Amino acid sequence: MNARRVSAAADLICRSMKTKQTPAGIAADLDAAGMLQSPESAAELASLRVMYEAGRRRRARLRARVAELLEQQAATREVHSKYPDSEHCAHDGEAWPCPTLRALASDDTPAPTVAESAARLRRFLAPAVPPMARPWRGPRGERP
Repeated sequence: MNARRVSAAADLICRSMKTKQTPAGIAADLDAAGMLQSPESAAELASLRVMYEAGRRRRARLRARVAELLEQQAATREVHSKYPDSEHCAHDGEAWPCPTLRALASDDTPAPTVAESAARLRRFLAPAVPPMARPWRGPRGERP
């Protein structure tokens, strides 16, 4: 028997009885206070609440960071403009659209071509180890 828990439950029951609660109302108050749970499930609930709050704080930090990055992106786009009489960027002199704007993938620059996208995917998905360096494969790719 945990004297602190019993005392807390007795105090809650007394407060519920003063408002002329029915037995079901008293039980509902006990449940709302978390006093009908086992200590293990109460500890788990407390742990979940802590994780939930940590997630909310992290989400707020991430949203602030995204807003900051969007501001930086807009400022960078403003600086890079095309010369009126040339096919070059006025900021860095690169061919228009400049690599910076292509990296930002702004709406006024062309999207990457299919070949560029395929090459990027190949680099991303290609294995780090060359095929012939895999000892578990035979010359035609079969397993020994």
